[in-house]
Amino acid sequence: MCMKLYALLSAVCAFQASATVAVGADALTSNGQEAVLPGLVGSGFAELFPSKEPWFWDAKLFGRVQWQYGYVDGTDSNGADFNYDTTEVRRVYLGGQARFAKYFQVIGRTVLVKDRNPIDGPTDWGYQHIWDLALKADVKKLLELEALDAFVVAYGKKQLNVSDEWHVSSKYIKTVERSAIANKVWPYTEGYSNPTGSWFDLKQNGWKATAGIFSTDDSTEFSTWDDGCLFYGDATFTVAMDNGFCLKSVTLSGFYQDRSSEDEQLSGGLKWVGSLAAHVGEGPWELRGNFICGDNGQQIDEREGNFWGFVLLGSHWILQDRLEVVARYQYQGSEEAEGIRLWSRYARSADAVGDADLGSSGGRGDEHQSAYVGVNTHLKKDQLKLMLGLEYDEVTSESHLVYKGWTTYVGLRTFF
Repeated sequence: MCMKLYALLSAVCAFQASATVAVGADALTSNGQEAVLPGLVGSGFAELFPSKEPWFWDAKLFGRVQWQYGYVDGTDSNGADFNYDTTEVRRVYLGGQARFAKYFQVIGRTVLVKDRNPIDGPTDWGYQHIWDLALKADVKKLLELEALDAFVVAYGKKQLNVSDEWHVSSKYIKTVERSAIANKVWPYTEGYSNPTGSWFDLKQNGWKATAGIFSTDDSTEFSTWDDGCLFYGDATFTVAMDNGFCLKSVTLSGFYQDRSSEDEQLSGGLKWVGSLAAHVGEGPWELRGNFICGDNGQQIDEREGNFWGFVLLGSHWILQDRLEVVARYQYQGSEEAEGIRLWSRYARSADAVGDADLGSSGGRGDEHQSAYVGVNTHLKKDQLKLMLGLEYDEVTSESHLVYKGWTTYVGLRTFF
């Protein structure tokens, strides 16, 4: 079925390409991952060729560097206390974008470091893989669709945002690490990259939406269409109010993975996921809530079945755009004894190197609670900030302790 759908999409894209090269229009409205919202691409970017020529313009480079430190003081599944600490170059991305042939845009990012020392050996600098890379066409401009603010079709590798925390770029997240359930439902490939597929973006007044079909081939680079398909959808509805503690937005997201047992898989094999998020705020206060549920798909018996959870994240500016306090609570649970898992940073790192024993499940259980408090110092808004956080986690499986403990985080984030 995926091959037939892919052939149809290819034919449509080929027809559009042949039709658009000869027609003139204004610049493409970007909807790239770097921007979070359409129209913000370009903020903080380094312009290479600020040319206004209609065949090629708006070429830019952008990137980010993120470093962090983690210290764990915990109790493992044997009841033994342990300590562990590590530093990590968390992310180094370099990307670029350019607009050409009047209707087209290419935008993407590459990963330039792998640092899970001592788990995977010393820090590996240099090209690792493509994070995302897409060719986009502005259908609104082509067809002169006045009823829509934006209509873009695209093909390539795309970051699929399901949880509320993944809808916020790592440049802007308020905690050093996203919650465990937020990371669980990210549709990643085996090499922790993003899938290949075709999708469209729509935007009009107070809403925007994305829908697409993606290959479940787990290649870290561009995927083939020889395996299953993942169907993805996302819609955000914004509310504009001038006074009072108000609802700002509601987001519905999810995916369904259609694959056989022989096919490769995304997101560890999750069959389907649904997410409902709401964002409210007043002045310096902000509160985000996210409910998530899904099916673990085909696993060993202890890891199958349904899972569910929610995240509450609140923040308050002590000094506007300079000093911010953050608090987050996360709960996740599952039908089976090992249906959910502790996030990999950093107690699972201690288990991997033998400093702790999280059992044969590797930090999995059927119930997980975590609480985080932190302070973010914005030296140059989000472009340069220092993040301090303290998180408590407790994971149990059939009422037996898998892990409990505290993690202290220090993070330094910058981008251009």
